[in-house]
Amino acid sequence: MGVLIIMIGVLSMNGCAPSNQEAHSPGQQTMMSYMEKKYGETFTFVDDIERTNHNEIFVTSDNLPNEYIRVHMDKESQVITDNYICFLMQSQLNNYISSLVESVYGPNQVFTNTLSEDKDILALMPESVGPNLSIDEYVKNIQGQIYCHIYLYADETTRDDDLEILRSALEARGCRIVLDIYYVKELSVIGQIEETRQLSYWEKENINLCGYFSMDQEYQLVPVINQKWTPSNQEVMMSYMEKKYGETFTFSNMTTESYGQKETQASGSMIIGGAYDEIRVSSDKLKGKSIQVHMDKKSKIITDNYICYLLRPQLNEYMSQLIESIYGPNQVFSRVPEGYIAALMPEAVGPDLSIDEYVKYIQDHTIFIDIYLYANKSTREKDLETLRSALEIRECRVPSLTIYYVNDPSMIGQITEKKRNSSDWEVENTKIKGSFKMDREYQFVWDGKKWLDAKNY
Repeated sequence: MGVLIIMIGVLSMNGCAPSNQEAHSPGQQTMMSYMEKKYGETFTFVDDIERTNHNEIFVTSDNLPNEYIRVHMDKESQVITDNYICFLMQSQLNNYISSLVESVYGPNQVFTNTLSEDKDILALMPESVGPNLSIDEYVKNIQGQIYCHIYLYADETTRDDDLEILRSALEARGCRIVLDIYYVKELSVIGQIEETRQLSYWEKENINLCGYFSMDQEYQLVPVINQKWTPSNQEVMMSYMEKKYGETFTFSNMTTESYGQKETQASGSMIIGGAYDEIRVSSDKLKGKSIQVHMDKKSKIITDNYICYLLRPQLNEYMSQLIESIYGPNQVFSRVPEGYIAALMPEAVGPDLSIDEYVKYIQDHTIFIDIYLYANKSTREKDLETLRSALEIRECRVPSLTIYYVNDPSMIGQITEKKRNSSDWEVENTKIKGSFKMDREYQFVWDGKKWLDAKNY
């Protein structure tokens, strides 16, 4: 399970990079002692996060040196929980579920990870769920927190009857899970899935049918989406895009990411993210752009960033007109970032949205805006406040804004992406710059110095 990569992402988003420092506070030492006593082995302290209601530390073990283990202590009750047992039982859990599935469907491959019900993170287990617990007892303790992908080759016409048999078998064992069932097209696929299921076109070429189910307190299976059985996630996302935008898209590749499970792209490189499936597509309108389409694995909600590309020219013009009313002539360049920080928009943000409405939606998404202007830098604080107020009135909370004061007014209108991205161009052609973010109260915030001279870029 790729928790090392995932937890690095989680720690970084909270401003805490792994530090390999020593546990030093009494709370940290208490949690370290708890782990050593519970599991009878030595752990290495990596980092900690302090929350309002609890403290957490991250540790590694000699048994699983590449996994980040989470230990949690409630501040009020002092109760400690951890997820190390989830790593230790992973292989047994896979075999347990696979054996049960085989008794109903025949040959299969199962991939499981253990989640908490409120967040897509490895479940935290109490002291009673320890290394001496049998697999039969373990599945009863984590009921509702097993996330299971089942790949099988079986008769699809009996899928509802077979699903009920599986449900009944799970209930008899006190095993309440969340499961995705995939019917593969060829028997030869079974046994080969682990290394190939994340490659480009894999789902489209190898999956006939999918079913996504959660299990309620009475052990009844509940379809996660309206359809009980659906095409593959890839086909669902492709259909969503074509319906939303009224045009045809070309599939490029697909990635999958689950907390506690190592996943790769077609290139074999790691990605950082939560529990989601994501495809990249291209359109005839914007050739060369890699458009991201993202589906949350639990909610099945789909988001995309195509609208950010479509409305980019309008956003540039909108911002430029606003800037001109304050500073005078300018050039604006907005950028749509890709990867895990992409500006993924909900279905409501579509091609019929006006630019005035669109700017209200981007406030919670990452859009980078660079502004080049020729103006009196001695009034920059006053002008910046005027800009801030104008953005607040329009409910446009810019996630990332950089203002450059250029050396010569003749440069305005002549700046290109190629020029500004070339080595030392900004140092040679601008006087000062300020880089800002906007908080939820529409106030500008910044890291380090508010304004930098060109020599200090």
